[in-house]
Amino acid sequence: MHPYLILLSGPLAGERILLDGAPLTIGSDPSCRLRMRDPALAPVHVRFVDQGSMVLVEGGPGEAGFEVDG
Repeated sequence: MHPYLILLSGPLAGERILLDGAPLTIGSDPSCRLRMRDPALAPVHVRFVDQGSMVLVEGGPGEAGFEVDG
């Protein structure tokens, strides 16, 4: 069973995104798997990588921040 990401706010609130082994990038850049047109987001804001028994969460380049579990 793969983990998933639940979006808590914004226009996609409540959506569940399956982390299926392929890296999931979120940001404002068209190359991101989940593109959000939000001026607060960096072009590549955050990246999730399903590594089987855990999910690696990486911030994108720059000073954009994110919260995990909270």
